[in-house]
Amino acid sequence: MAATTHASARTALVPKWYQSLVAMNLRLDEEDSALLRALAEADQVSLHEAVLRAIRRSARDLAHTARVREATAARPPPRCWTGGERYSTGSAGHEQSGTGYRVP
Repeated sequence: MAATTHASARTALVPKWYQSLVAMNLRLDEEDSALLRALAEADQVSLHEAVLRAIRRSARDLAHTARVREATAARPPPRCWTGGERYSTGSAGHEQSGTGYRVP
């Protein structure tokens, strides 16, 4: 409870405009710092811009993965991937991870 009280007291002391407008510090270990420098040099941008690009790229990748997952949820693989034959997941021999499709 003391930690919560301390955090709330600190938040109350810092104005909302400061929290939304002031830059943050980014603390990196040596390995991550070297990776960031390499990204910035490869794209010929500042470290700040390299961080922003990495954040945006990651957000796009996550959104894309979520859209693909949603679009393909509960859809069986195309018959052209499976040789066109369905079988029960209990069949012996040609089972592929319980998908219910024969492996070509």
